[in-house]
Amino acid sequence: MRIIIFSHIQSFVTKCSTILIFIFLSNSLLFAFEINEKPMTFQIIKPCHGTASFCAPYVLANGTIEENTYIKLDKFLKNNYSNKICLNSPGGDVLGGMNLGEYIRSANLDTCLLKKYEKSIMSYDKNKEIHTYEIVTVIDKPICTSACFYAFVGGVNRVLENFNGMTLLGIHQFYNPNKNKDEGNAQILTTLGYRFLDKMGVKREVLDVASFTPKDEITFLPSYITRKYRVNTNEPPLIEWNINVSDDGKIYGAVLQQHSNKDAITSLFISNDHGKPTLTIFFTYSSDRESQEVLRSLNVNIYRKSNVGYGEIRFVVDGQTISEYKNLKWKSTQKNTVDTSLEITEVVLNKMANGNILDIQANVANAYRDVDPSTEISLEGFKKIYLALFKN
Repeated sequence: MRIIIFSHIQSFVTKCSTILIFIFLSNSLLFAFEINEKPMTFQIIKPCHGTASFCAPYVLANGTIEENTYIKLDKFLKNNYSNKICLNSPGGDVLGGMNLGEYIRSANLDTCLLKKYEKSIMSYDKNKEIHTYEIVTVIDKPICTSACFYAFVGGVNRVLENFNGMTLLGIHQFYNPNKNKDEGNAQILTTLGYRFLDKMGVKREVLDVASFTPKDEITFLPSYITRKYRVNTNEPPLIEWNINVSDDGKIYGAVLQQHSNKDAITSLFISNDHGKPTLTIFFTYSSDRESQEVLRSLNVNIYRKSNVGYGEIRFVVDGQTISEYKNLKWKSTQKNTVDTSLEITEVVLNKMANGNILDIQANVANAYRDVDPSTEISLEGFKKIYLALFKN
């Protein structure tokens, strides 16, 4: 498992109230963050104009969490209504973070950590007598680390965007930067943390990642961890591969992954077909489209006899493209289900066996996103299948 560590964040944070910090999240991405050490403040952000749900105003919480931050939020919400709070914070008081998370849950608020926070600004042109709207960035690449993690998981629904498989939600070992306050030892704090996560519906195992991260470092969580441990409720949890035996005694590996669209499922089955690794992808959808229309959307290259940009699937493991399959032919097997089969090379098998996440990217036109089989697949458990099928 590849964990990205940003070292000694506290030593930087203590130097000034607002600083610029850089961090690599992958081999090609360098991000810069403005970290605000001032106490957390709240403001209402209107991201756009309109009546759609994504245009609804939200609370932007920006700054360091203190023990009584939840009281400040309560006072703010008495004069400003919103059902969602989005965070940008380097952390602060760990119990303050839990208090804030408890309050967020009791107030039935959703939480979010997006790639950027934007707001719509309206201006009036007197000469043309028209209103114009401009979208401006309030905070680019916000972070939520340390005590902020516990505030974030307090959300009833939690939306967490990621950068090529990495999020900007960070955790570390328990400690409190307030040296004058006795909170007991790390064991007590860990117990409190476990109970808090239980209450918030987050799996305890996420704290195992924190336990291996020194208090002066930050581990930014990969997206597959946030899905696996139910930190991100906007995406269904990733499912582990399993070994199965068919009626005729053949061994095969299988995984079934639900999409963000709760009515769509991508299933993968891998077998050793006379020494040839064969992977079959099944996609089940709930759209009312006719099966022939769905097949045309997936087999555009076959129907148009074009080899450019259509009818392809790309396999990406942990952010790196490992294989591309062109000129695929999908077929309909039953109502609202299509499938296609691929021959997998030893190189691709090996990379899958040693990876964390397989991102299946199908080239489907935007108009057919409701029948797009693209999704993330966990590779947990795949190695045992690889060894059982191809290394015995």
